[in-house]
Amino acid sequence: MSKKALSIFNEKDLGLALSGVKVIDVKELALYMNYSGGYNKDSKQVKWFIEVLESFSNEMRAKLLFFVTGSFKMPFGGFKE
Repeated sequence: MSKKALSIFNEKDLGLALSGVKVIDVKELALYMNYSGGYNKDSKQVKWFIEVLESFSNEMRAKLLFFVTGSFKMPFGGFKE
């Protein structure tokens, strides 16, 4: 691929294109989330967050995961790991 062809991508989109998007399981993510600041799995804000994640396309979930972790993919072995 030429440098000109690559120039249409920013680093995040290129990373996403190269690594591919694997299905990000929101239920598994919710199961292994860590809470602090007085929040827990039953907090309305956490429930809203999960609801929003469920409405995202898998590509949007991958972009959020990248924002939070620097990786488009779930850890090897899933979120438990």
